[in-house]
Amino acid sequence: MVEAVAEAVALASADDDPERVARAAAALTRYSVWTPQEYGEVDEDVIDDLRSALRGLDHHDSPVRCVLMLALAVQLYYRPGSEPEVLALVDEGGAAARRIGDPALRAWAARTGWIALWRSAHLERRHELAVEELAAARESGNEAAEALAHTSLAGTALEEGDRETWEAESAAADDIARRRRLTYVEYALHFVRLSLSLLVDDAEAADEHAHAMRTMREGMATPAMEWNEFGVLYATASWRPGAAEPVARGMLEYYRAAPNDDFGRTPLLHVLALAAMQDELRAELARAPMPPLHDDWFVTTEASVRALVAGYVGDQAMARHSVELLRPLSGRMAVSGISVVIGPVDGYVAIALATLGEREEAATFGERAETLATRWGMTAYLRSLVGWRERFGF
Repeated sequence: MVEAVAEAVALASADDDPERVARAAAALTRYSVWTPQEYGEVDEDVIDDLRSALRGLDHHDSPVRCVLMLALAVQLYYRPGSEPEVLALVDEGGAAARRIGDPALRAWAARTGWIALWRSAHLERRHELAVEELAAARESGNEAAEALAHTSLAGTALEEGDRETWEAESAAADDIARRRRLTYVEYALHFVRLSLSLLVDDAEAADEHAHAMRTMREGMATPAMEWNEFGVLYATASWRPGAAEPVARGMLEYYRAAPNDDFGRTPLLHVLALAAMQDELRAELARAPMPPLHDDWFVTTEASVRALVAGYVGDQAMARHSVELLRPLSGRMAVSGISVVIGPVDGYVAIALATLGEREEAATFGERAETLATRWGMTAYLRSLVGWRERFGF
């Protein structure tokens, strides 16, 4: 579908037809739970075509201009240095959709803006967009759009650590998705519930979610699909006793064959630490420098894992960088988008602070982590927290 959209956009652009450029580009995010493009992908040709179509329009409100601005914002997601432009495009595109008033357009605009702003810094804004998306989807009478809006609200609630809203909104999304056979929505919710089941020590439910995901894959395609099985194994290895070492050894074999693939490197470091494979962990860290942290859809898990790894190897620079990013996010859950969950951010901040010798503040963050994990019933996380307190002295 992504390839078809790119070709349709190119053909419509060659015909100098902004309306058809917009119609094609709108398909990318209409029912997309995650970003439509692959991790790190920037399609410069599509970006150029969207810019060209926008330049041919006047500045009066129109559905075409609204769609082009928001579609461009999503295409710029992985382009370094584009965030100010993305913010401006989402602001103006969303405002245009509200002024035009069409509920279907408003629902699409809120969904697309939510994806374009999928960064920890914009969590409050994404919550507002999800509420707007849900109201507009209901007004338009489009149940599939409503399911996506419930999923958006569930995702933001999960990041916020709001268990009640997560449960209510994910259940509402699931109810529509099952009736309407919206596999993408069901799949993403299974991904989250897999982690949550592991975190509350419900092994049977975790296995059921993993089986459901594997069964669904034959009939669907998502970004990073080739990594989704590893996501299942990684989530399991993170919390099921004894599961980390075999996953770690399998990942080491993969990286010997594909050393430049950075997408799964942090999870590899995580499972090496959990498996107490200290020599392999240090060797992997020495093999290549860690890339800079960027605020994106998986930054809370990325920074949290780096905090844990820093504690295991005593890397103060890595610990400091993790604290700088995570300290302002206190009270949140560490989540990779709407998929893998690794528990309260505060526990990982505590590890990093203890690594820096700031044990009093680390103890405060540890108490916050314990409170949130208890509220969610995350017994597996609470056991890990006991171990972290003993190991790192906070």
